[in-house]
Amino acid sequence: MAGGALISWMEPTLAVSEFEKRELTPLPVFSLVSLFDGHYTDSLDLYYADHFAQRENLVEFTSSLKGYFGFRQNDLMVYTRANPGMVGLDSIPVDSITTKTDPKTKHVIKKDPTGQPPETKNSIVIYNGMAFQLFGRNRSAEDNYAASVNAYSQRLGDTVRFFLCLVPSALDFNLPDEYKSKSNHESPSIDYIYSQLNSKVLAVDAYSNLEATTNDFNFLKTDHHWSARGAYQAYLAFCERAKLQSVSLSAYHRMVRRSFLGSLYYATLDARLKQSGDSLEYFIPPLKMQAWRYPTRDLQKSIPTEVVSQRLGKAGTYLTFIGGDYPLTQIITENKNGKKLLMVKDSYGNALVPFLTPHYQEVLVIDYRSFDSNIISLIKQHNISDLLFLHNISIANTKYAATRESYLMRIKDLKPVLKQDTVMVF
Repeated sequence: MAGGALISWMEPTLAVSEFEKRELTPLPVFSLVSLFDGHYTDSLDLYYADHFAQRENLVEFTSSLKGYFGFRQNDLMVYTRANPGMVGLDSIPVDSITTKTDPKTKHVIKKDPTGQPPETKNSIVIYNGMAFQLFGRNRSAEDNYAASVNAYSQRLGDTVRFFLCLVPSALDFNLPDEYKSKSNHESPSIDYIYSQLNSKVLAVDAYSNLEATTNDFNFLKTDHHWSARGAYQAYLAFCERAKLQSVSLSAYHRMVRRSFLGSLYYATLDARLKQSGDSLEYFIPPLKMQAWRYPTRDLQKSIPTEVVSQRLGKAGTYLTFIGGDYPLTQIITENKNGKKLLMVKDSYGNALVPFLTPHYQEVLVIDYRSFDSNIISLIKQHNISDLLFLHNISIANTKYAATRESYLMRIKDLKPVLKQDTVMVF
């Protein structure tokens, strides 16, 4: 034990886990108040859990063992390759619906100038220096997801404005149809779910905005997420539906992280993707705010975090946006308009959060996979005015999404200890 403690002390302290693609817990700041109320020692526990000797290597080894056993996470596919660390990618096999419906896209997709044929690795297609996850529709899952969303609207009634935004990937916009023989188009799935919603659910049409700006780097080349510009197009669609005055992108402070490699590169380790010249662009909101993340499922501990992090190196990748996926993130802004937004999301929602902050006094962000408290109770107790569900369309085509979010209407309320916006000083 003494040797392990010594090695942990001697090893360089990491800010980010490159393998897990998440920000690690920082060393807590000591104060007598935090010591006596227990927060300091609790934070030390979280810090050591993230920084013990050889932690990164042990996490990678554990993940490789799960890969050999065919482990599946949240009903999503796991890649068992030389580097099997990217688990739970937003992809499912092609299901029973195989009839192609004409996509909305009318633009001409650029051909690969090198003339190289596409390469398929598991459910990932690599074409023109860009990786795509093939998409499979599941009508039963679509019906279940629409029913789950409708159930929320019925429970909440007119107490909140309720929005649903389903987001496509780059598949419809950047991969030629001749290479989609094992995939479905995504737009018919989005349209079908929207058609099943009751009148109280306000559907946000992000697809049309993304289609109209296809050449604007809306999706990352080496990652399964959209870019900040893609999230901005969804933000514009949300503002139109919510009757909010959108903020121009020029009002944000633009930053770029070069030599970015994302999840699909690490899933395939493909040389074409490494040479693609991918980068991560991000925009810092034009207002003051404070944010905290709740990293444990009991929601009783909070750690200060950043809405947009500039401190992360190459390993930080998508963690630039709200630090990654946590059960709950709370953001309090300098706005005093009384408006509060609750977003229930998968990781696609992270890049959208910074654009929403100028419109609300407070933004709460829930990751549906790890939040373990009652969403209905949180909405009522915290006087939420707007509720937004945002998912990549592949997520809405899994049985897990509807089952999990329906469960979060019935689960016990953990009464998370949230920060009070009345004591914030900017």
